[in-house]
Amino acid sequence: MGDFAIVEYAANGNSVDTNQKVGSASAVTTTIGSATLVMTRNDGISNQDVTVGSSNQTLMSFSMRANDVSPVTVTKLTFAPASVSGSGVTAANVTNVKLLVNGSVVSTKNMSS
Repeated sequence: MGDFAIVEYAANGNSVDTNQKVGSASAVTTTIGSATLVMTRNDGISNQDVTVGSSNQTLMSFSMRANDVSPVTVTKLTFAPASVSGSGVTAANVTNVKLLVNGSVVSTKNMSS
């Protein structure tokens, strides 16, 4: 790479007369920030009992907010229900779990152990 202090024509390498210089180019500064995701539980639920066979029960609710640096794509959420000793409740017993975004169902899954 040549010396940037020497002013020359790009096409032929000839020197540019100092009287012909009309300006200069400034550099562009780019700052890259880190993307963050904040998850906040907002269901107001403490410990609750859910009856076997019941349906349409809210197990938890949370909001996710990304900062302004970059969009964040969530590709997987993993949950593990706490089993009460002797109750027989396992992840396999929790079926038809719905993920809602802004009130609309975007995915329905069964939990697996």
